[in-house]
Amino acid sequence: MLLIKDVINFFTCLKSHSKNTFFVLFASFLLCANASAEIDFQYTFGGSERFDGNNFRISSGAEPWAGFAANLDNTDPFTFPYGGAVSFTASLATGGSADLRFKFEKQSHPNTEPSFYTSWVTVDSVVGRIYTVEIPAQPSANSYESFLLYLEQNNTFVITDIVVSANTDPSCQSVNSATEIFIEAECYVSTTGLVQLETTTDVGGGKNVGYIEQFDSLVYSLDVLQSGNYQLSYRMASPAGSSAGYDVRVDGQLVDVFSVPVTNGWQNWQTVEGRVISLDAGAQTLQLEANAAGTNINWFSLTQTNSAVDTPPADIDESSNWQPIDSSKWFHQTQLPNGWGWYNSEQQHYTDELDNSYTSNGTLKIVAKRENYSDQGHTKPFTSARLNSKFAFKYGKVEFRAKMPTNNGAGSWPAVWMLNRSVTEPGNYWGTQGFASTSWPASGEIDILEHYSKNHGYASSAMHTTSSNGGTVNTNGRWISNVSQYHTYSMDWNADRIIFKIDGIEHYRYDPFTKNANTWPFDDHFYLILNVAVEREETTSDSFNNATMEVDYIRVYHHQTDELLWSDEFGAADSDNDGVADDFDAFPNDSSESVDTDNDGIGNNADTDDDGDGAADTNDAFPLDNTESLDTDQDGIGNNADNDDDNDGTLDAYDALPLDANEILDTDLDGIGNNADTDDDGDGVADTQDAFPLDSNESLDTDNDGIGNNTDTDDDGDGISDVDDTEPLNPNNYDNYQVVAVANSPSAARGRSITLDISYDVTSNENQLTGLGLRLHYDSTKLEFAGVNNVLSTDNIINGDSSQPDDDNYDSNSATDKFVPLAWASLFGNWPNVELPSTLFSITFTVSNDIAINSIESTTIGFSKSSNAQGYGFSASDYELQIMPATWDFDSNGTADALTDGLLMLRHTFGLVGEELTGGVIASDSSMSSAEVANALSSAMMIADIDDDGSVDALTDGLLLLRHLFGLREEALINGAVSTTALRSSHSDISDYIMSYMPNAVTAEDTTAPQITLNSDALYPLAFDVTYIEPGAIATDDRDGEIEVTVSGAVGSTIGSYDLTYTATDAAGNSSSVTRTVIVDVAPTMSSIELLSTNNPSLNDDIILEMNGTTFSGRVSQNIAVSDLYATFTHDGATVSVAEVEQTTGSTANDFTELVEYKVSKANGVSATYTLDLMKFTGLPIVNIQTDNNLPIESKDDYITGTVTVDGGRGFDDLESTIMEIRGRGNSTWGNPKKPYQMKLDSKEKFLDMPKQKKWIFLAEYSDKSLLRNTIAFELGYLSTLDWTPKSEFAEVFINGEYNGTYNVSEKVEEKSARVDIGSDGFLLEKDTNVQDRVDPDDVYFNTSVYQNDDVIVIKEPGIDRIDQNDFAFEQDPRFIYIRDHINAFETALFGNDFADPVNGYASFIDVDSFIDWFLISEIIKNQDARNWSSIYFTHIPGEKIKMGPLWDFDLGFGNVDYSDARYTNGWHVRYHAWISRLLDDPAFVSLVQDRFTNHYLVNKQYILDKIDEQAELLKWSQQENFNKWQILGVYVWPNPIIWNTYDEEVLYLKTWYEDRMDWIEQNIDSI
Repeated sequence: MLLIKDVINFFTCLKSHSKNTFFVLFASFLLCANASAEIDFQYTFGGSERFDGNNFRISSGAEPWAGFAANLDNTDPFTFPYGGAVSFTASLATGGSADLRFKFEKQSHPNTEPSFYTSWVTVDSVVGRIYTVEIPAQPSANSYESFLLYLEQNNTFVITDIVVSANTDPSCQSVNSATEIFIEAECYVSTTGLVQLETTTDVGGGKNVGYIEQFDSLVYSLDVLQSGNYQLSYRMASPAGSSAGYDVRVDGQLVDVFSVPVTNGWQNWQTVEGRVISLDAGAQTLQLEANAAGTNINWFSLTQTNSAVDTPPADIDESSNWQPIDSSKWFHQTQLPNGWGWYNSEQQHYTDELDNSYTSNGTLKIVAKRENYSDQGHTKPFTSARLNSKFAFKYGKVEFRAKMPTNNGAGSWPAVWMLNRSVTEPGNYWGTQGFASTSWPASGEIDILEHYSKNHGYASSAMHTTSSNGGTVNTNGRWISNVSQYHTYSMDWNADRIIFKIDGIEHYRYDPFTKNANTWPFDDHFYLILNVAVEREETTSDSFNNATMEVDYIRVYHHQTDELLWSDEFGAADSDNDGVADDFDAFPNDSSESVDTDNDGIGNNADTDDDGDGAADTNDAFPLDNTESLDTDQDGIGNNADNDDDNDGTLDAYDALPLDANEILDTDLDGIGNNADTDDDGDGVADTQDAFPLDSNESLDTDNDGIGNNTDTDDDGDGISDVDDTEPLNPNNYDNYQVVAVANSPSAARGRSITLDISYDVTSNENQLTGLGLRLHYDSTKLEFAGVNNVLSTDNIINGDSSQPDDDNYDSNSATDKFVPLAWASLFGNWPNVELPSTLFSITFTVSNDIAINSIESTTIGFSKSSNAQGYGFSASDYELQIMPATWDFDSNGTADALTDGLLMLRHTFGLVGEELTGGVIASDSSMSSAEVANALSSAMMIADIDDDGSVDALTDGLLLLRHLFGLREEALINGAVSTTALRSSHSDISDYIMSYMPNAVTAEDTTAPQITLNSDALYPLAFDVTYIEPGAIATDDRDGEIEVTVSGAVGSTIGSYDLTYTATDAAGNSSSVTRTVIVDVAPTMSSIELLSTNNPSLNDDIILEMNGTTFSGRVSQNIAVSDLYATFTHDGATVSVAEVEQTTGSTANDFTELVEYKVSKANGVSATYTLDLMKFTGLPIVNIQTDNNLPIESKDDYITGTVTVDGGRGFDDLESTIMEIRGRGNSTWGNPKKPYQMKLDSKEKFLDMPKQKKWIFLAEYSDKSLLRNTIAFELGYLSTLDWTPKSEFAEVFINGEYNGTYNVSEKVEEKSARVDIGSDGFLLEKDTNVQDRVDPDDVYFNTSVYQNDDVIVIKEPGIDRIDQNDFAFEQDPRFIYIRDHINAFETALFGNDFADPVNGYASFIDVDSFIDWFLISEIIKNQDARNWSSIYFTHIPGEKIKMGPLWDFDLGFGNVDYSDARYTNGWHVRYHAWISRLLDDPAFVSLVQDRFTNHYLVNKQYILDKIDEQAELLKWSQQENFNKWQILGVYVWPNPIIWNTYDEEVLYLKTWYEDRMDWIEQNIDSI
């Protein structure tokens, strides 16, 4: 270690440099302070090396963050409010050039925040040169106690002395001459108050010091150049003046006291003359201390004078006001507990001397000071006081207001804490009272406040138990500004948890789930201890001389009623002298009374019902608690608060009979506990005869497989599903079958009817059976059910008169979506009692007209049975029904022609065959043979009954087709060619029917002109400033279809009337034309639209809509119907209409649920359209939850019933009133004022347009003030390969008519086809931590070789039954055994020697892509839960690989946590988890991770940023309403790391954090 050889005088240093200059040698530091200090560069980290004194190196194998650190524990912290510089001497031992830089941190290494780096400095010399790097200005509140060095790798630097300097305030314009010292007030060296700087209007401008409170002080450095007498002057302002004024001290001696006159304003300045004092030349310190609040100071001066020195003021002996502490409340503990000293190597003697503990001016002072003091045979260098309260209590709330010592050097250790009164500590008060019985730490310790001066500003709380003590893990604290000013500290202690707060903000909560002697010795009486200790010698600064903890009051309240139990106001008024301060005395003038718990005007001593709960004190187990009167188990906890009223070891929430210690369960809820009940599940089967005595749905288990018959799909275990097993309770197979089949072989054609005959037979020919239940399945897109006939009537009970949707896919064919049910059942078992085989029924369908006419199609007719005769199987084969081509183009040349196809039809219907049929009439461009044409004619006879008289005839149907193909229409088509019995007889029906089977065109002469239809109106009004856009026209021709339209004429640019002509000509030359007249005129205007409350009583206020172009927009800030509102408008047109309904201003109602278009028209038809865009409430859908009888939702375990509706607004479907159940949910989030919920609908419904399901989650997003973290996490999930990332939508939620805020409504993570689609044999698993805290008593879980102790894998699906935590029958369930063994096998492979083998290693077990995506998303978000792997889901389907996902629970992601490094954007987060760390041992896995991040997530970085902006814009109005309801912006909510005042700041923080996180990963992904 290098030591400083020269001691540099502090004042020499001060003169040589600016006032905050510090000298640093790399071997040690020398600071400009009250004394020099030698501080070794203690730390090298990350693989850095220091050798041969001043040589420093970062080798190539070191971490990227390697460096060197020196702590500044024994110095004042650095501050750089105006910037500064670092200068140093350095060289490179190996030549060349290399870079270095410095870092300043808030706390001693390795704590960091806040921190900053200097810029890099290039060292380029082999001989020592001086380098300087600037320090940018840092926030004035930031101080830095650690100094670090970072070097470029693979270089050896030689570095010697370093100078760190802080710039002075550029606004300080002090004068220092031989005759005058002039100092601006803002140029103080230090202050002990909360003063602030203001811009002054005084002559000279600049700043003044304001916001000065009583006892605030300002300290200045004087450099007196010449000894002499000096006149003191002060520039002061005060609206009311201050007679108490200021005390002025030079080097601690009181030299002046001056009053401040009334100047009638904060910026009305007067110069106050002070005393003439004598000063010696040299450096001195001047201190101004305010004796009252209410003054400002701009400057002061000391001017050399020949006047005589004034008499100095008498220095007030403050000790004259000192009073001893109240000995009826406090005991001085002075005995050294181990005979020679105090614990922790503390250096003080505790005394009962007045100057170590006293009260004055209404406060308690405990003073630790440097003085040699001998007692009990030992001399120590410090004295202090340690007070024990003579009051002990079990459960309660402690509150005290206190100032911690100022930062005058490390050493002081003030504390307010508690010990069990039974602790065996020599010399404490309660030991003298006979209570000592339990040694520490088994007795327990509660540290309400500890404040180490070396960490000035950091206040902490801690718990010490057998499970963790000394350097306990059960601790937390927070930094607070101006800790030496008053802050309020509190502790709230009950039987379940202990909460610590500072100024009302919670910073630590002790709440172990397992409460036993090792973790919770806190069900006993504890007493208070107040003390200021002095730390061990090696951590106490030489500059430390004294430290005072000042306490304004300390109070203890009842933990439930908040009744004041005990207090010390340290000198406050007590009018009736009853020991209770007037401020806390309900009867300040009545010494016989001080408490009135129920505020009924009768003091508790006289009141017979102190708490006013209706239970007399004599019958009230808790006479001072109006929420309690019973204590069944007499454990001191009232039944309302007790979570186990009968003390039987089962929490009331899980105890069916919470007041009966002999019973826990009542499965059938009949009021008789299971221990006494002979039929526990109430299913009518005695427990002794019930295979499942606790399951009312089951009593039999035929095959003894542990699955009840009602649930078992194969009751007899014969391998045949019950639905296919004729004897599901008989494991014997059957040899005979009931057989069903299609008996005929019909063909079908488009638009025609088809009938199928269904036959029945039995392989044994047995016709005396019990019956048959049958379903006939078909495809409804091709066939329409027409009816069933010829049904075998014997014992027929379902006759097939209707079809049903096949939602359950009974025939295992998704193409057949409907079925027709039929059934026969014989009471006497003699069905069908006819000769077999026999026809069961005939069924008729109509073939769809959408079937193609030029190709053969087929459709399946299938069968399934709903029931059949016992001992018989069921057999049926699918039938493929052929749908034949249907067209008049018999020779398939692409057209139907009279002299080919027409003659073929006529000849065929006359009965001609062979050459007589086809000779000379097959088209020359046809490729078909005569035989093929003949077959096509035969098939086409299905459509040939043109007049629909039931037969195909040459002189009717044949002639009709021939005439049509020759072009005859109307009466010429049908005259004399329609049967007298025809059902299709009009010329239009005949023509339409023939046309429906035409292939393309016919060859008859075309004489019909095209028909032109104008798009838009023939009279076309056009606004003058609108460019005419041709709307066009459509021309259709009966032969050519749609044809081209030409337009002639033009629309001019001036007001007037213009004609346009539209012409169309078909292929045959037939032409037609129409005319459009365009009228051009100036458009009318609408200048305003309003919704006035006078016309709309439901509105609280008028709504004046803003106009932007032709859109009027506004917002109704109420949850009211907008479907019937009256708009008031002004315009200059002739009429106003909405959807062609004329409007009257203020009198015509419209539905503003959607956009409404107002059309303003002139008399000539020229118009303009204006859109009214009215937002309802916030624009989000509104969910209205109404519980039965307005019951509040108070339980996470018990549902309450009610209804729910959804007003979807414009973006979502509405939901009519639907029955539902709702309960609370969540772990830590349930404790927030805004609660999360789980809702279960009575039936599956779409909800906010998400797929149908019953269960929905309402995420409150209370601690996530951006409201976006879960949504953005889900967006990353959608980008990934992870399956089943939940869908979610934002909505406004009203509960029982009261607005409850904006919620993120999400799908529940559960096994469902539309959610986590793993099927009935798949597994949904949840990795969680802390069994007692997070796993429910009926959860089934297991440990693996990696997950030991409290880390478990919970089986969420399938639902394996477990009664409670004492039931381990599930361990025999084959599903449990399978998944436990499978996960263990995966871990065995993962941690085996061949883990990277693609066949035998981890890759054979897991879906690698999903693990990579989960890891990267978790790293990007730094979700707090991900590092501990709690609430982490993954899935496994037997035969497939383990997959990560779905994603869930990210409100503590994206830096939204203050108790771990998850808040920071740097550093890996889950990389070191056992699974992930092992996977990253495989270079192939690493390569895939790097590629996935770079080429996917980094590429989509801007996409996610855009999503944040998009969602924040969506919540523009919603967040305002939400934070009006929950006013938490600018307020700490656990565990927010930073408190932002606006929503925009919250969103900006989220975006900035995400961008910085992505940048860090991008920079470090190659070295993962």
